[in-house]
Amino acid sequence: SLPVASADPEFEEIWKSFSSGENIPVKIQDSNTIHGYSYLNDPAGDPSYIIKVSIPRTIYQQGFNTLRYLLLVLVAFGILAGIATYLLIDKILLTRVSVLTEDLSKIMLIRKTSARLEKDTGMEEISTLTQSINNLLDTMEEIQMNYKILVENQEEGLIIVDEQENVLYANPAADNIFGVIAGGLTGKNVKSYLNESDQVLVATETAKRMLGEKGSYEVTIQPETGMEKVVHISAVPRYDENQNFTAAYVVIRDITRVKKAQ
Repeated sequence: SLPVASADPEFEEIWKSFSSGENIPVKIQDSNTIHGYSYLNDPAGDPSYIIKVSIPRTIYQQGFNTLRYLLLVLVAFGILAGIATYLLIDKILLTRVSVLTEDLSKIMLIRKTSARLEKDTGMEEISTLTQSINNLLDTMEEIQMNYKILVENQEEGLIIVDEQENVLYANPAADNIFGVIAGGLTGKNVKSYLNESDQVLVATETAKRMLGEKGSYEVTIQPETGMEKVVHISAVPRYDENQNFTAAYVVIRDITRVKKAQ
C-alpha cells in the first residue's frame, strides 16, 4: 500500500477502490465539484503516487438549471392556461348566462308573458336553456289566457281593490253589475256606489283584509244606470313577496232577485 494512503483517510478510501479493481475512482464532493483519482507506479512497478483531479460539475449544473427552468415554464404555462380557460369560459358561457339572466329579469319585471328571450345560436347548451324558458313562458301565457277567458266570461263580478277601495281591475260582469261600460269600473272608487252605512261596513271589512282575514257580507249599491242592487261580497287579501297587503280580490254576486223573493 501507499504510505500516503494510510496517512490520509481520503486517499485510504480511494486506494481501497483501486484494490477492488476500479481504474479511476470518482468522488462527488458537492453539487459544484467532482474529484477523479488515478495513481503512478515507480520504476520498480509499485504504486508510488495518487493523482487527484478536481473539475466543476458543469453538465450537472446545466441539467439542474434546465430542469428548474422547465418547471418554471410548466408553472407559467399552467397559470396562463388557467387564465385563458377562465377568459374563454367567461366569454362563451358566463357572459351569455349573464345576458340571459338580465333578459329574464326584465321579463319578470314587466310581468308580460308574451315576451320571449332572444335565441342564442352561439352555444348549444345556452340555446337549449333559452328554448326551455321560452317554452315555459308559452305555457304561462296559455294558462294566463285561459284564466282571462274564464274570469271575463263568468257570471259573477270580480274586482281587485286597494286599501282605499280604488278598483284596480274589474271583469265585464262587474262592469255590468255597477251599470258602467266595459272597462268603466277600473279606476273608480267602490265607496261612490254605496250609502254611508255600507261605506262604514266596507271600510271595516277592508281593515280585516289587511289583517289577513277573509270575509263575506252584503251591501246595497247604486249603479250608474238602473235601480239599486243588493250584492253579496266575498273577499280575500292579496300580498306581495314580502307578505305585505297590497289589495283584495272581491267576488260580487247580484242577489237582488233572491232578496225580493224572500
